[in-house]
Amino acid sequence: MIGQCELNTVSNTFDSLAGFHIPSDITSGSWTATTTTLATDSIQTNTTQIESKTLIENPEYTAIENKIQLDEFAAEVNDNIRELKGNELSEFIITFNRPLSSEEVKEYLDDISSVLLYGRGINSNSERVTIGQVLLSDSVFDAIESDTSYEFKGYIQLQGVASKEVLEKLVDDSNVYSVEVAKGTIPMGLYWKLENSK
Repeated sequence: MIGQCELNTVSNTFDSLAGFHIPSDITSGSWTATTTTLATDSIQTNTTQIESKTLIENPEYTAIENKIQLDEFAAEVNDNIRELKGNELSEFIITFNRPLSSEEVKEYLDDISSVLLYGRGINSNSERVTIGQVLLSDSVFDAIESDTSYEFKGYIQLQGVASKEVLEKLVDDSNVYSVEVAKGTIPMGLYWKLENSK
């Protein structure tokens, strides 16, 4: 997996998340990060791996400053799906238009491998919390939704590996804002920027 998530999208600030926090005991199947988390740990999961690539951050992504630029960027990355060759597997990140319930997000999992879900919560300090989920059992979904350290809002992004055929269907889905593929640049996901633009 690419192992990236859009956690800090405002240049030279820390008002969004600024890194991953992944506990050493990943058996729970989830991790959380808040605005105070500045760790840059990484995670390795037992998942299907595809050809390793050297990827860079997309400079157009970094330059997004308003909703118009964000919508233009989303349209551009969505168009990139149609340019994929054949039906080979591609790494991607979906950004949803809104937080989805566990029932809604489960509908997207059938044709996708190496899944990493990102959920949104709000803690008692009114800070946004990002919840990462690698295990897809009902008990993990239940534990994330019932955690008392935040109010769970829903799932905001899905990272995984899928074929061009699956990705083309996702681009046309009414719940999907964007589908970014690893095409020379790192797909970062757009949910923080989408939230910040509202």
